[in-house]
Amino acid sequence: MSSSLESPVEGGEAYQVIDLDGIVGESVGSEAVSCEPAGTPLIELNPPLLVTHEGPGEIAVAGASWNLTPRAVETASEAPSDLIAEGVTFIEDRGLSDPEPNVAQYLTFDLDGDGSTEEALVLNRLPEGLIGNANSYSLVIMRKRLDVEVEPLIVAYSQGVADNAYVVSYFVSAIADLSGDGKMELVLDSHYYEGNGTSVHEYIDDDIGLLEVLASGCGA
Repeated sequence: MSSSLESPVEGGEAYQVIDLDGIVGESVGSEAVSCEPAGTPLIELNPPLLVTHEGPGEIAVAGASWNLTPRAVETASEAPSDLIAEGVTFIEDRGLSDPEPNVAQYLTFDLDGDGSTEEALVLNRLPEGLIGNANSYSLVIMRKRLDVEVEPLIVAYSQGVADNAYVVSYFVSAIADLSGDGKMELVLDSHYYEGNGTSVHEYIDDDIGLLEVLASGCGA
């Protein structure tokens, strides 16, 4: 993969800042600079985005002439027990036990405007400073109704292991129409002890399901 900084971004572009409540502000971007040591392109924003591994952050979008948030995202403090059970089973199948997991996020939304409700659930058990251990994990599940069936989809998962500090925390930072086709995508924040990233996940169709279509990050 090339680490070239060739980019259509010249600096001075206006960005719309989005979180789960919709458009919350504007920011101005720099020209592309190099994120070391990876050498990947990085845009510095003024004012900067909210970036935190303890909860959802913000994203910035330039050049969008359409409505980025055509439908509302609802946030709730409690998630359905059957959806939590799906997450607990997934975790147990990978050797961890967490019968009463921490519900970091529960969201409801309509990705494609068809009137049906999708759900996203984030469960995590994260160590201080994201220095992983054998009991740490972060899990994102989306549930989509297909006719009369409900299909849970694993969006992202990271699990700590013994003698390895690496574990990634995930949060849904935005659900927005990033391509202008009227359908919204899930945007995830990811953090680990030496860096962070963002990934975009699009629901392609009922056969392919959810697919990561864009990802970027900065770290060692």
